[in-house]
Amino acid sequence: MKLLPFIAALEGRDLEFFKVTKELQELDFTESSLDQKIKLLISLAVDACEGSAQGVAMAAFAQKPEV
Repeated sequence: MKLLPFIAALEGRDLEFFKVTKELQELDFTESSLDQKIKLLISLAVDACEGSAQGVAMAAFAQKPEV
């Protein structure tokens, strides 16, 4: 699987953070009983609980509403 560009850019800047985000991407994109949308919503909820409310708001409002 190809790394997302912002994750690939971390490799040369912060190797430890790169490893963690790479593992999260791999976990998020693996086949499971949960679909991609549910995994994203869980990730957003965890981020919000950890105090990343601004990032969650930006991600939530960047999504187009479903019709």
